[in-house]
Amino acid sequence: MPIRCTCAECRNLERNGEVEYYLNIARNLYERDRVRNQERVRERERQIARETEEAQRAAFIRAIERTPQPEPPRPRFHEGSNVVYAWNHKMDVVPQGEDPKNILLGAELEVYVDTRIYNYESVAKECANILGDKGLLKFDGSIHERTGFEVVTHPLSLKLHDELWEEFLLNKKVEGISEHSTCGFHVHVSRKPLTKLQIAKLVVFVNLPENREFIELMAGRKANNYNKIFKKEWGYANRVYDRSQRYVAVNILNKHTVEFRMFSCSFDYETIMRRLEFVRSLVEFCGPSITGCQNLRVNDYISWLHNSKEKDYQYLRLHEYLVDIVTI
Repeated sequence: MPIRCTCAECRNLERNGEVEYYLNIARNLYERDRVRNQERVRERERQIARETEEAQRAAFIRAIERTPQPEPPRPRFHEGSNVVYAWNHKMDVVPQGEDPKNILLGAELEVYVDTRIYNYESVAKECANILGDKGLLKFDGSIHERTGFEVVTHPLSLKLHDELWEEFLLNKKVEGISEHSTCGFHVHVSRKPLTKLQIAKLVVFVNLPENREFIELMAGRKANNYNKIFKKEWGYANRVYDRSQRYVAVNILNKHTVEFRMFSCSFDYETIMRRLEFVRSLVEFCGPSITGCQNLRVNDYISWLHNSKEKDYQYLRLHEYLVDIVTI
């Protein structure tokens, strides 16, 4: 209950009704100030919201300006072809087949088409039909007269490679494709199951001077500007300095694969399979706990291969080829 003043003046004002009058004035003034304060608070909140929105918009614009613009879409197919993909087409890799050590191999066979005699597109379509879902064809400007393409496979097991190349090179050999000195055969191995030391061993083995004669025997050609062989120290073996290092016998510039570039082009089924077996066996030979860093000579490899002959059926062609030319 409110306390009422008992002085004579207040009693007189109350009697005259003036107390209620002044109380109403006070209430009105209070309500007016309260409404004004609420409006000021709301206006300040609206101002803060506007400033925040403007700051976010400005930050978004700055982020867009700093973000690299996407590259223009690359052409899907090479100019004038509906079968051969452009050289820079990124293949959607689909691993196929099973391997006990998860070592799947991707192959690139460069072929030449003499367009004075054969129709480029017809030859390419026939190759693509045989290849099916195991790969695709890509244009390669390094091939003689720029009239060739690469037969590029997905990562496949040796068994699937066997089936594919038997079909491609024996059962349904395409008329119109031929070998040329500018063509080669490259093999890719996924980096995923490999250790850094394993990759270093591969690089050192292929580039050791004392192994060079053997490597050129397996490659079917001597080193050239597209597959250079030169000695690498251990500290160098797992590093890449510039784009020119793509053109070495073992290219480690690719983000996802290690590429063996030293092989010549061949349309011989047994030769292709022997080279694929060689790459897979070399990857296994250089694996952890298989061979030491000081045992990377050819004789070390041949001895290991000989001992694994009965254990691993996958290297039969390779072993039969090497057993007559290398003393164990």
